[in-house]
Amino acid sequence: MLREHAIGSVLTLNLDLAMTTALSDLGPGDVTLVNGPQDNQYAGSFCLIYLHGNANDEADKWILRKSALDDGWKDRWQEVIAARVLAAPVVVFVGLGTHVTVLVETTTKIQRALAARQDRVYLADPSPAGASDFSQALGLPAEQHIQINGWSDFMRRLAKRLLTEHRSALEAACNELTNAEHLEEEDVQALCNRVISLGLISLGKLRARWTMDSAVYVPSIACDPHHLADLLLGVGCIERKTGGTAVFFEDGVVELRKDGRILGTAILASGCGRRGWATLEARITASSTFRRQRSPQPRFALVAGVTGTPAALTPPGDVAYDEDPSSIVTGPSAFALISVYDIRTNEAAVQELVS
Repeated sequence: MLREHAIGSVLTLNLDLAMTTALSDLGPGDVTLVNGPQDNQYAGSFCLIYLHGNANDEADKWILRKSALDDGWKDRWQEVIAARVLAAPVVVFVGLGTHVTVLVETTTKIQRALAARQDRVYLADPSPAGASDFSQALGLPAEQHIQINGWSDFMRRLAKRLLTEHRSALEAACNELTNAEHLEEEDVQALCNRVISLGLISLGKLRARWTMDSAVYVPSIACDPHHLADLLLGVGCIERKTGGTAVFFEDGVVELRKDGRILGTAILASGCGRRGWATLEARITASSTFRRQRSPQPRFALVAGVTGTPAALTPPGDVAYDEDPSSIVTGPSAFALISVYDIRTNEAAVQELVS
């Protein structure tokens, strides 16, 4: 959610590094990590903040005693950074049962200053409204209490809501491209639903693979949906001409299935309107690390948004590396690039892909 800019800041009281690990798994992007006062200069628009430090600190600096939680924050960095975060347009406290003085008092001050916006603070908690010490201290009305099992369930609901926006943007891009290029109508809604059903994290990984980005994860804000739409409409055209159904995977591969069998498998890749054929081919080859678990590897790449004209610049793998194309272990490494334009205008290209 931080990578997608759907959340401005996450402020945690935990000392463990679970959130740091989760962020590093996807690549931090423009999300900054604030481990304590020493990192205050890194507190940007989107950040993960450890209010009381974390497990990387020396043990005698850990905030564990009640006295430190009640009074140790006053006139210190914790009070300043809490005020910064809690002054956001919408604040949600998740899973806090214990009375945390710095959060309660700072929130109360901000609420008094913004008396006309009392509905900006919510508490998501497994307990009923008013059951926890923290809930009672905040004094929030019942309608601002979200009873939910825990952090994970709450984040899944937020992700589902965000995916609705991503689906709408992708559908709109598909429809705009269809109208602008006078393309045949494809089942855009079904295609987008299948892509979105991968989930928020897998969708970000799929964007990275389709746009041939070296990053593990690419957020929607860093990707033009029209680049994805061009590929998606190409897949829709293949479905219409073959009667198959496309199944999408986060490694950027699509399988075309019909009557319980796989008609064909292809890598989807966009040049994003700025890469030539040779560059895109090199990037597809380099991205094979993300498809290590696939056997056999796809023999085709369905490409869009490529500049210039195709040229066979890369020597076949069996020439360059003395491979055995008949090997059942490695097989041929060369793959054919088929443009979405060919898919729409050349029936032979479709038959080649599903042969």
